[in-house]
Amino acid sequence: MSEYNSTVIEYDDCAVDCHADLISFLGVVQGCGVELLPITWQPALELLGVGATSRVSQSQVHRQLGFAYKRMKTSGLQDVGSAYQHAISEVRALTMPRVRAHPNVVNLEGVCWEVIEMTAIPVLVFPKAEYGNLRTFMESGPGQALPHCGRKSLCTDIANALMALHESGELLDIYP
Repeated sequence: MSEYNSTVIEYDDCAVDCHADLISFLGVVQGCGVELLPITWQPALELLGVGATSRVSQSQVHRQLGFAYKRMKTSGLQDVGSAYQHAISEVRALTMPRVRAHPNVVNLEGVCWEVIEMTAIPVLVFPKAEYGNLRTFMESGPGQALPHCGRKSLCTDIANALMALHESGELLDIYP
């Protein structure tokens, strides 16, 4: 039995059964046109968030430009296949034309790497939102000042984004 999880990856109209590993991940990244980026997060900066399968780190390029780095959780080599499987699902979902063009879904900027126990783990790179996550925004001055109709519009935008992601057919971590 392999230490990696098996997954089905579709290339155009054919489906290929393969292991969720570095090679299959690179194939998906290349097929989806995702950039491999020579950048990394800044460990001294606080985490932006933590989810069931990942944690989000950050870097600040300058005052108005930063990146969020979705780093897959692994507690050892037995989780490497799961990390690749999650990354493959997210890349495939986020690069579908309908999802990529959606105004309320964050763009995947590219992929960089984290090395854990001599193993390369993919890290998804996104633009950092000005106010961070939804909670941080709602607790900020502009979020507090948002009138009821603005809050309702925000909820509608979130629902539309979730619907587009749901229609992608991939399982994803969702961070409001």
